[in-house]
Amino acid sequence: ITALARASRITKQSMSEMVSELENAGYVERTADPADSRAVRVRLTPRGRAYGEAAREFSRSVEAEWGRKIGTRRMEQLRATLELLRSEVFHAGE
Repeated sequence: ITALARASRITKQSMSEMVSELENAGYVERTADPADSRAVRVRLTPRGRAYGEAAREFSRSVEAEWGRKIGTRRMEQLRATLELLRSEVFHAGE
């Protein structure tokens, strides 16, 4: 929960609530961390993995459509620019 909260830039309490909602919906499950009895691990369930794959497939279809509209070169530039922004925002608080 702590690592997820830090990566998402939200409080541990907010992340814990989000994980509880996802757990209740069947997308994730909490398991004991064998290395630290105080910690829990959060992992995807089969339903969560299926949702993730559906989201990736949707993303690929959108990228393919945009690539047809703006061209491969521009799509690669867009992807590189978005990756740079993600990296800068993610590492900005470190």
